[in-house]
Amino acid sequence: MNTLIGIAGSTASGKTSVAANLEEKYGAWRMRYSAILADLADERGIPHDKASLQHLSTELRATHSEDFLTRLMRERVACSNADIIVIEGNRRMVDIKLLETLAKETGRTLTLLYIDADTESRFMRINGRLESEGKPPLTRDAFDTLENDECEEELPLVRTYIETHGTLLDTTSLSLEQVLEMVEKHITLTT
Repeated sequence: MNTLIGIAGSTASGKTSVAANLEEKYGAWRMRYSAILADLADERGIPHDKASLQHLSTELRATHSEDFLTRLMRERVACSNADIIVIEGNRRMVDIKLLETLAKETGRTLTLLYIDADTESRFMRINGRLESEGKPPLTRDAFDTLENDECEEELPLVRTYIETHGTLLDTTSLSLEQVLEMVEKHITLTT
């Protein structure tokens, strides 16, 4: 397989679970926009919570350019010779355009996935994750604030684009195994 997989979706929809499975099962090289932000946050002494990383993302795009993080992602991807590359956390149309350009330039098959779930399920998932990490849960207001952050504004556009040019997976009533089975079938069909 010479595949590039772009995963987008709402907070706590299952993006990381899908990407981690592809990494584990197929040896995919996995890169996350949040990992780039975490590296930049470390350089600045900023904590890695979602709100802080969202603020940093907004600040970097305002002071550098709208595609600043996308250009950093491109640099990292250029260093990989893996058969399967998974880029997780695509939140803007500029991220999707990068995926399309990279696929074209490298001759890779591009698979776009939008992972989603209903709001209540995602709220429960993020608090379950925080609890397992020994962190305090989010209030519903704090979760809603994250959902409405400027960094999330283009997600509806990304979702609509991927519905037409990729695959939308609603994980609300599916087990992780069912979601992974659907992802694997789609990747098999497009490679």
